[in-house]
Amino acid sequence: MNEAGSAPTDGALLQVDGIAVVSFAAAASRLAAEFPGVATARIEALLVREWDAFCAGRPLVIPTAVEDGAREMLGDVPA
Repeated sequence: MNEAGSAPTDGALLQVDGIAVVSFAAAASRLAAEFPGVATARIEALLVREWDAFCAGRPLVIPTAVEDGAREMLGDVPA
């Protein structure tokens, strides 16, 4: 798995657990350039819909802030 410190900042593909991934912003930008007649909001909505269809189960990746939030909530759980 790629480490966050070595992740490319240019929107290049990464491998996470053997699956090719790319940032949402990079994908939206590339699609907007490829389909200039389509509104950015429509492209983003399509990406979200496709993501929902593809990833209906457990998330492949999560923002580190999600882990931090879970850690805070777990710290509030009585032992």
